[in-house]
Amino acid sequence: FEKQAILAVALVISLALGMLKVTLRLFDVLPDNGDPMILVVFVIHASIVVAVLTEGGVMISFMIANLVDEQELRVNLRHEGVFTSAIGFASKSVSSIGLIIGGLLLDLVIRFPRHLCPVRSTPILYSGWPSSTA
Repeated sequence: FEKQAILAVALVISLALGMLKVTLRLFDVLPDNGDPMILVVFVIHASIVVAVLTEGGVMISFMIANLVDEQELRVNLRHEGVFTSAIGFASKSVSSIGLIIGGLLLDLVIRFPRHLCPVRSTPILYSGWPSSTA
C-alpha cells in the first residue's frame, strides 16, 4: 500500500471513531453510565483510536523522511533540520491559534462567566450523571 492511502484511511477511521461514542450514546446502544461495562467499552474504543492515530503519525513521519530524501536528491544538500523545525513551528502555531479562537469564543459568543468561585458556584447536573453533592 502507498503511504498516502494508509494515512487517508487512518484519518477517515479516526474521524469515524471520534463520532462513534456520541452516535452510540444517542441511539442508546452504549450501556448506562453506572454500568461497569461502560469502562470496558471506553477503554477498547480509546485503544483503537490510539492505534489508528499512531499509524497515521508513523505514515506522516515516513512521508516527511521521503520528502527530505527527495529534496536531497534535487539540491545535493540535506536539510532535515529545516523540515523538522518547520513542522514543529506549524504544529505549535495551529495549537496556539486554536487556543486563541477557543478563548475568544468563550468570551464573545458563549459569554462564559468570569471570576466564578468553584466552591460557591451552582453545580450543573446533567440527567444520568452522578451528583457530586450527594
